[in-house]
Amino acid sequence: MRDVIIHCDGSVNVLGGLSKDVARDVPVLCEEATTFVMECVNELPVKTPVYATLVGLINAEAPEFGESVVSTTTDALNEALKAEDLSARVRARILTRFLVMLSAVGVVKSDEAIGLLENMLLHALAEAKGGKKGWQPRADWIAYVALAAVPWGGEFYSKSEYVNQFENVLDLAD
Repeated sequence: MRDVIIHCDGSVNVLGGLSKDVARDVPVLCEEATTFVMECVNELPVKTPVYATLVGLINAEAPEFGESVVSTTTDALNEALKAEDLSARVRARILTRFLVMLSAVGVVKSDEAIGLLENMLLHALAEAKGGKKGWQPRADWIAYVALAAVPWGGEFYSKSEYVNQFENVLDLAD
């Protein structure tokens, strides 16, 4: 199953069959499957849309899996945002993008994903207003992480009932 997940091309047949197989085994495989999906998201970021879709399909059958992935992603994002090394910064960008994509497939509530982006931008503004030593690169980086995720959910948000919240996020970046 690991090889199928790694080499998954996003085709409907493969994703449908794989999601049913994983959903059936979630009671046994939830923690291992969550860990593996997170490894894939971090190591193969080009396939993030495929992994988000897979999590969304599994979540429809086994919501506890979606909850596990969201919790693990949120924890990893919080750690990455606190870290200073380059690999953590890249990971923060990838994880933020993944959380936004999870909202587009119904695993994360859209208003929560928009709230995440809004909070990141508000934090960047607070860093800038605080004016502590080294604030500029940190504030710029946090804003960059939030804004880099916008294209991955922007079209969905701009055509939904969340358009006003989404416009507020864009106004914060202004």
